[in-house]
Amino acid sequence: MKKQPESPLPGLLDSFFSTGLTPVAALTQFVFACGAMGGFLFSHSLNIDEELGLFTPFDISAQGRFALKLLGEILQAPGVIPLAPYVMLAAAYIFTNNAIVSIHGLRHSWKPQLGFLIFILFPTNWLNQEYSGLAAGLALGLICTSTADLLTGDLIRHRRLQLHRSCHSVLIVALLVLALSTFQSQITVYLAIGMGVTLFSMSQAEGDRSEVSFRSLPIWLVHPHATLTVYTLS
Repeated sequence: MKKQPESPLPGLLDSFFSTGLTPVAALTQFVFACGAMGGFLFSHSLNIDEELGLFTPFDISAQGRFALKLLGEILQAPGVIPLAPYVMLAAAYIFTNNAIVSIHGLRHSWKPQLGFLIFILFPTNWLNQEYSGLAAGLALGLICTSTADLLTGDLIRHRRLQLHRSCHSVLIVALLVLALSTFQSQITVYLAIGMGVTLFSMSQAEGDRSEVSFRSLPIWLVHPHATLTVYTLS
């Protein structure tokens, strides 16, 4: 581990922008993301769920998804579905993909770009895009989860005082709780990235360094357990 300044922000920004993502590549990804949303972005008709949401006093926060309710109140005027949730989701796709590339220590090439296309075209994403409120929730959840992954990677790589490490962990848990308040399955996204980073680092390491990579696995597990505890009690 390397000794770093107490604030993780400079290191996070450096690692996030070290992937070689250019403005042209980001714009290209944004265009692909908008195209992948198809008719949901460019033409919209109310589905059954949205019609029920307009005229039925259903409180989605009763399911523990309070962030979805808040986003709906902020972004959706009564009876009108704006463009904002889909623009947010396209930007979140780019942010999350670059975070995944960064945390694995990779740089942008044709392989990560292909991975980005598979990521945005995944069938579950298509289903969530059908309802603009879910699209905004997915965007917020992905940003919070990928940021938590970046912070966890920074926590593993650098040595800090115990107080700052504890504050670091509290911030990670807070981000994951917010992510879970959109979709509870976001916890599996965090775990999947953590497992991928661990396996990737082990495959790249040799000898004792491989064991060090494996010993970072509990850090990826303790935060989800703490998050589920806080989320259940809140």
